Amino acid sequence: MAKQIKYLKSVSIIILMLFLSGCSAIFPGYMGGRDWKNYKCYTEQVSAINDLKDKDWFVRLTATGSLGVLGGEEAIEPLSNLTSDPNFYVRKEAVKSLDKTFLRTRSQKALAGVTNYLGDVALPIGENETVDSVAEGSLLRYAKDAVSSLISAALNGKNPKIKTRAMEILIKISDSRSVEPFISLLQDKDSNIRMLAINALGTLEDKRATEPLLALTKDKKWGGLAIGALARIKDEKSVEPLILLLKEKKPDFRDSAARALGRIKDKRAVEPLVALLNDKTLGVSVIVALGELKDTRAVEPLVPLLNRKNKVMTVWWVAWALGEIKDPRAAKPLVDVLVDERVEKTEILSYGNPDKVWIATQSIPRQVDEALVKIGEPAVSCLEEVTKGRNARIRLRASRILEKIRGTSPQSDKRPQATREPYFEDIAEGKECEKRGIDYVVEGKFEEAKKEFEKALDYGYTQSLSSYELDTLNKTIHPLLTKEDIIAVTASTQQSFRIMEKNLNEEIARYSKLITENPGSFRNYLSRANVYFHNDQYEQAISDYGKVIQLNSGSTEIYLKRGDAYFRDGQYDRAIADYSEAIKLYPDFAESRLKRGDAYFRQGRYEQAINNYTEAIQLNRTLTNAYLNRGNAYFKLSQYEQAISDYESAATWAPPGLFMPYFNRALVYAKIGSLEQARQSYEIFLGEASASTANFYLQQARQRITELKGNDE
Repeated sequence: MAKQIKYLKSVSIIILMLFLSGCSAIFPGYMGGRDWKNYKCYTEQVSAINDLKDKDWFVRLTATGSLGVLGGEEAIEPLSNLTSDPNFYVRKEAVKSLDKTFLRTRSQKALAGVTNYLGDVALPIGENETVDSVAEGSLLRYAKDAVSSLISAALNGKNPKIKTRAMEILIKISDSRSVEPFISLLQDKDSNIRMLAINALGTLEDKRATEPLLALTKDKKWGGLAIGALARIKDEKSVEPLILLLKEKKPDFRDSAARALGRIKDKRAVEPLVALLNDKTLGVSVIVALGELKDTRAVEPLVPLLNRKNKVMTVWWVAWALGEIKDPRAAKPLVDVLVDERVEKTEILSYGNPDKVWIATQSIPRQVDEALVKIGEPAVSCLEEVTKGRNARIRLRASRILEKIRGTSPQSDKRPQATREPYFEDIAEGKECEKRGIDYVVEGKFEEAKKEFEKALDYGYTQSLSSYELDTLNKTIHPLLTKEDIIAVTASTQQSFRIMEKNLNEEIARYSKLITENPGSFRNYLSRANVYFHNDQYEQAISDYGKVIQLNSGSTEIYLKRGDAYFRDGQYDRAIADYSEAIKLYPDFAESRLKRGDAYFRQGRYEQAINNYTEAIQLNRTLTNAYLNRGNAYFKLSQYEQAISDYESAATWAPPGLFMPYFNRALVYAKIGSLEQARQSYEIFLGEASASTANFYLQQARQRITELKGNDE
């Protein structure tokens, strides 16, 4: 027991130290026991630049962080040249400082400097973010502005790692300006570069790439990849060449061509594909393609393949294809499969089609049921006959299919509903909930405390020790901990808060003294405003940010900071006004529109929120929170299909460790009664997030899966 308490106390101290060390680069003097140099004004920029060469890594780190706060264009080159610095933290801070410098100066040189740090994947013990990932995040943040620097790095870079990473980030940004450079890279001597270029052209879906890619389709090494890229571009010019490839001797080429034709959805491909249905060397790619084409000419050739003597995967995909085509002629053959008691329920592991990877939860009976539901009314008479049969299990299946077709269900009142709102990040509210939770724990009010911690997690506030305390309250995780143990842990947490508050107050006093000595320096006001903000003193922070604007006019960075303070203080109209000013100054910065959308969301103005999230996505399609929060806004407006689509997009672009899009998607599926999809989403969430997500969400997912399985029985 003592060891457990000692461990949890150590964790709280480590988190506190990490917080203080993280703030040290922003607030000089923050780390006790070290003599941090104070770079108080612009004239000392030269001193900071000189200190970048100091032998002491801590001095270099201080200088690097200070240049991020007060450096101008003169600091860009020195910061860009720290790639060879032996210290991980100095290199990481250099990227962050270049990021801040770009937001302040809008100089392309700063983003070019950030590209120098791509490929730096060293990771010290205890860290979870490489210099490379910080650099990527910065470049994605300024996606539109970063394109030219990334293109230059991809075309002219001498370091293969930087060149490769620049191309990977350009693929994520997907800007049309990169099409021609990627076409030129198809001739690169490096195989990895050529492979990335082909994938990039497919991702960009620009028809300028059609001819160069068609030229590669017969290349033994690159043909398959080129065909896959053409499938994503969907240019009609590629249809005839792809049909000719169906006659290639290599099965891989024929298989890729069939998949591509299915995705392009050109009716000219139907008959050539039907002719290949009995080609056993092609697997199920032809069946998938015919299902995607949705042409009724494929029904009669597909129906005989429902024979149970065929491979399980073949039957499954034929049922899927017939469901997609929705031709009444398929109803009777599908019902025949339904009533065939010899058809075993065999789980399919997984199979990739041109659109997505199918998760291992499907079976032939379930796929047949779904196909009949899609066919709809023409299948009713056949199903009604089945409900009169002898086999009770098959009668029940037929009845459920009929309920779905008719839109009725006697068990609808038993469906688990979405009892929670979708996850929406609001750190300030989360912190308040957590503080109340700690007070409740100390008072012994554990149920009330648990509710507050759950609210904190709902608002996205998982920092500090909230997850540890929630685990502590969960006896299935720590069955040996007593009430006294819990109080000891939270007392340690409260002590951490007091230490943190003491340090912040000391910083406020120091900057206040500097302001008295030099009231015309906007940088001292800016530094004090940042400390006020981190100390949750939003009114004072707002006042100081306003003083910065008076003394030094406004910048995108300052308006965003003051907007954040207004947002945290609940003054959403004023937050919107500041975010709007930031947008005027820097129209292509997606995060400004994301923040303004969040403010509209908090006011319940969901249509305006959606418009802002959409604008943010147009500027930066990798912005996960824009998809997630737009999905939440659609949820509020009961536009569930759009919400699901956005949660799926959020999952696509989510960074490692963020699995809430799956959780939110499951909530929506449960809300609309799509119980099977809800169960699958919860299972994906549970499988992906079990090692890194707050225990509360895992409990919710397990509980929902149990309820949904019970509903199926």
